[in-house]
Amino acid sequence: MNNHGLFIGTHCAFWDCDSKNFVGINTTTDIDNGNFVALGNIVNTSGVIDEYVFNVTLANTADYVVGTPPVGYDLDMQLFDDPRYFYNKAGQPMSVKHLEIGDCIEVSNECFSTAPTLGTSTYASVSSGKLVAGTTTSAPFKILGQHNVDIGGQSVVTWVLMKVA
Repeated sequence: MNNHGLFIGTHCAFWDCDSKNFVGINTTTDIDNGNFVALGNIVNTSGVIDEYVFNVTLANTADYVVGTPPVGYDLDMQLFDDPRYFYNKAGQPMSVKHLEIGDCIEVSNECFSTAPTLGTSTYASVSSGKLVAGTTTSAPFKILGQHNVDIGGQSVVTWVLMKVA
């Protein structure tokens, strides 16, 4: 189904700085694109000496976000080229991105537990891995506005957020 979060991070420090990109795994929970996580212990999941990943859990912090996988894990997902079909399955490696103050991200409404309202919502905080739109100025994200992204024959609304704390 094309109802998974759309996360775009092309205006972030991690885009061209490999030290801000991590591999995470959660063995019990599917984690959607654009959800925020905390890095846990480093584990070796395969027994191979150089394959270490971080245990990740949904978090209330705005430092680490889960990216969209480049292609789905199974055949059903691979049949589609719409990134809203892709998500991070439990037990599979996922791309975790470190956000810096000043980074701008774009996310779709699926990344919010409380979606923004244009002209009213000015900031966003994080609760249980999801963004929460509001007006609290101490929140880690400032909502800069909306942007439309063309995916196939559809225009998808994304919200542009800048990390401010």
